[in-house]
Amino acid sequence: MDMKLLKSCFLVVTVAAALTACSDDDKQKDPNPGTSYDVISFEVSEGIVNHEGGAVALGECVLEGTTSGGTFQNLYWAKSFSGYEDYLQDGAFNTWLFGTSDQSVRFGSCWSYSSYGDYWGGFVLSGTFNAEVASFDYANQFTVYADKGANSSSICAVGYIDTYTGGYAVPTVELTNPRQAGYCYLASSAMIATYTPIDISRDELWFEVIVTGYLAGKEVGTVDCMLTEGGKTKAGWTKVDLSRLGQVDRLTFTCDSNDAGQWGVNTPGYFALDDLAFVSETKE
Repeated sequence: MDMKLLKSCFLVVTVAAALTACSDDDKQKDPNPGTSYDVISFEVSEGIVNHEGGAVALGECVLEGTTSGGTFQNLYWAKSFSGYEDYLQDGAFNTWLFGTSDQSVRFGSCWSYSSYGDYWGGFVLSGTFNAEVASFDYANQFTVYADKGANSSSICAVGYIDTYTGGYAVPTVELTNPRQAGYCYLASSAMIATYTPIDISRDELWFEVIVTGYLAGKEVGTVDCMLTEGGKTKAGWTKVDLSRLGQVDRLTFTCDSNDAGQWGVNTPGYFALDDLAFVSETKE
């Protein structure tokens, strides 16, 4: 498969080391030394496209709502896509929103509108970063808890996990053909960094993102990454080894936390994704 927009990077590691699935940037070693990867970093130069193949551009977006509404900069969400209304089903956009230039890797998103205002789930694109946010505010729902994107990039994907609504409200990556999973970078959201738990104290809080791989509709494995532990939320990006998932044609991102109640996890399910990598395919 020709993934034209993707950056090809060649990683060489000279010192072998034991690996964990989720580790800090400065401690991560390549799980497969000498392996070549196709990397999706969401930058403008990669030619990310919308559902109809048009160019994606971040800009100013207005969300309606008394709690989470506001005007946001450096954002691309469902209503940024001029043709989103053509894909509404029962009043909801629930399909892939943006993807690689050849549309071989696609990122799902969900949007709907009610008397409460705009609702979104799944993936959007954001260029807003701040590792010094002090208070919990929905004005920061698209803010990544980092100074910049992974490896100093300027754009990343922000996910909001809503397993109740389901569909593409659960952040989902779909591939038109199976690929060998490589790695990705995950970061926390400013929403998690400033969150006050409901059922436990802040210093007890832990929060993790779980990446699940699928092939032909069957689950092939999971990888988890702890982003908050002992109440402390890590600022910046964590490289996550996805190689144990093997061949995949779909990835989903869910979460778990010890701040949970009758209806599941209380901790708001925000996170950020960048530099999603698949092993480069050998051309005959």
